[in-house]
Amino acid sequence: RQRVAETVDRLALPFVIGLATPETVAKLQLIHDHLFDAHRDLPIPTSILTNSEGVVTAFYNGPTDIHTVLDDARGSGSDSLPFRGSWFRARARVSPFEFVRALIEQDLVQDASAYVQAHRARLQQDPEFATLLSHLGAKLLDQGEDGAVEVFQQAMGGDDRNADHYYNLGLAKQQQRDFAGAITAYRRAIELEPEHMRSHNNLASALAMQGQLDLAIPHFRTVIRLDPTYAKGRVNFASALIGTGKLEQAVVQLQEAIKLEPNTAKAYNNLAVALHRLGRTEEARAYLREAKRLAP
Repeated sequence: RQRVAETVDRLALPFVIGLATPETVAKLQLIHDHLFDAHRDLPIPTSILTNSEGVVTAFYNGPTDIHTVLDDARGSGSDSLPFRGSWFRARARVSPFEFVRALIEQDLVQDASAYVQAHRARLQQDPEFATLLSHLGAKLLDQGEDGAVEVFQQAMGGDDRNADHYYNLGLAKQQQRDFAGAITAYRRAIELEPEHMRSHNNLASALAMQGQLDLAIPHFRTVIRLDPTYAKGRVNFASALIGTGKLEQAVVQLQEAIKLEPNTAKAYNNLAVALHRLGRTEEARAYLREAKRLAP
């Protein structure tokens, strides 16, 4: 690395030059793999021409000359994707859809989002475009990036009968603490797919967080019916039951949760609360001790 820097200084090249980071090389390799038939590591030398907006406009695999670069630079514009330029070998067909999918799989979600917005008209010709948007939105959500709500809304514009799209929109709304928007999205998902378990679960949780426990309880019941082994769902269900004074029912749910997942401290703690309110003090103390052992 030091020798490279010293060589660059000695050459005194009349343009900005520097060393690429591994992240930059990984992005360039991804682009390269979608432009050429032979998918291999970037050859040396590889030259890359970008315009003033930072958009890649040409790849040169192997030696090139200044006249070619200048000609390509004069002909490149900000809308030059898929990439114009001179190619050291024959260019393969480029699928923008597959390129975006690859960006998403590499967790380059902001790059994927920018590409989608710039080339939406072409991308939306693919029948799987709504699914791609939903996948992109989920990645944005997972990484805490902005733009997930907008991407999910765009996905629904292309496929407004898909319950998963509304579920994902609900997740994004809930992350923004827009509980009213999340509740609306989850309810729409359930209208489209009445046994969409994840939507019932999240709708119940969102309603409970809003203090609407009586409305949440039927959805918690549906979650348990659809997945009797979901221990966390039983714990959440029990919390709503305790909040509405249905203590005996809460005890049943918590005991089942403990059978399913014996190391869940919250289940023991909540069971202690329910038993204490029922006057079963000694049992409550035993479960409280276990809760403290599991979560000191």
